[in-house]
Amino acid sequence: MILGLATALFGGGTITVIGLQFVDEVLAADQRGFFAVVAALGFGAAAGIAGVSLASDRLARRDLAFAVATVFTGFGLAAGSLTSTVAGAAAWLAVFGFGAGAAYVMGFSYLHEEVDDEMRGRVFAALFTLMRIGLFISMAIAVPLAGFFRTLDLPGILGDGSRMVLLTGGLIITLAGLG
Repeated sequence: MILGLATALFGGGTITVIGLQFVDEVLAADQRGFFAVVAALGFGAAAGIAGVSLASDRLARRDLAFAVATVFTGFGLAAGSLTSTVAGAAAWLAVFGFGAGAAYVMGFSYLHEEVDDEMRGRVFAALFTLMRIGLFISMAIAVPLAGFFRTLDLPGILGDGSRMVLLTGGLIITLAGLG
């Protein structure tokens, strides 16, 4: 669970650094387009948090719910990276946000339920440390990775570096959910 949360945050951190560049260069939108995409992500996250909070009593397997939500998160980011419109990216990033919000709640709920009281502080300290490291690394390598992908001269829509970074981030998150 800890590794899944840290890995998912590693993949999701790419949007923090590359999101504005993606909206500007790939979607050819201005700041309003970026705010639309970010708002959709936020509304999706709020819906995911509210949804799993309301349904948490009926979820028998929080670990499975976490895995499914993480796969949704990765799929949403990967699909959003392949769109060419602000509306399409906003819709897919709402899915990304929904999955991220749900995974966050499910992951933390699962750890609170399964970890003994005397170990809980250490477990959460390790979790937060690994999550911060994953986020920091993804933010540090996202821009150089976009430049690297541009040099590969891939065909079609895969030729854009920021799109490839977001696609890679989505695939990493999906693999974390499947793992």
